[in-house]
Amino acid sequence: MIAAISCLAHMENLNGLPESSKIHMDGIELLVKRKGGLDALGMSGLCRRVVLWVDLCTSIVCETKPRFEPSQRREALKLLAKEDSSEALGQTPSQDHYLEQFESYMYTDLMVNILDNIKGLEKLVEEVRDGGIQAMDGIFYSDIVEAIERRCVMLLQTERIAVVGHDPNYPAFVKAFAYTALIHIYSVNHDLPISLKFFGILSQRLRLELEKTDLQQLEARVPRIILWALLMGGVGASDKYNRGWSKSGVSGALASFVVEILRPLPSASNMDYSVKNAS
Repeated sequence: MIAAISCLAHMENLNGLPESSKIHMDGIELLVKRKGGLDALGMSGLCRRVVLWVDLCTSIVCETKPRFEPSQRREALKLLAKEDSSEALGQTPSQDHYLEQFESYMYTDLMVNILDNIKGLEKLVEEVRDGGIQAMDGIFYSDIVEAIERRCVMLLQTERIAVVGHDPNYPAFVKAFAYTALIHIYSVNHDLPISLKFFGILSQRLRLELEKTDLQQLEARVPRIILWALLMGGVGASDKYNRGWSKSGVSGALASFVVEILRPLPSASNMDYSVKNAS
């Protein structure tokens, strides 16, 4: 019953019905408590995974804290540090790799971790597709995706984000990054159709955050990230009220991106990845 109700709640999330999904999550929370908690659920842990994922998606749609947290330290959830994520995804972190993506702006460790793991997932899928890896466990893959998604939610729901370089628009940039990553995760890793209302909701929120920033300045500083944000915003902007908002920005970001490619990269000693989210 819990799995069935979770599926109903998830359908409502994807169709942009936060009030209905909240009602179902209220019921799920009560049923899970009566069962003795998440770890007491059956289906060899699959029911627990479904509840955690749907709860996470509901927290995104309703802009509330997740009701449940993973209680076990599964290998796929050991993604908080870059070393753990690289081990889980079978890749070696490289400062040059970070330099290529994070030009001259300051990022939280969590943002670096999210992008690093998204790229690691793409590499993992490519290796499976090309035959470099014989097979990939579907549950392991979904656990990794959920872990990255959970970090995006953590980034969105941080109560106070430290302002960097006296830039009052920095928190909006951080949230725009998180929404961009979530659209990518749901459209690429979860492979959901972009016509869903869920994507329209995320695209609109991404748009609102970008409007709070100095987009021209960001295009000059981080053209790759802004291009990614605008492309993902366009993916989600399929509804009639939201359609086409990112098109004009994409051309500007592309121009900045080309200019940045021709510019030599700074040395690693000039980069600072030590910015922390304030609790």
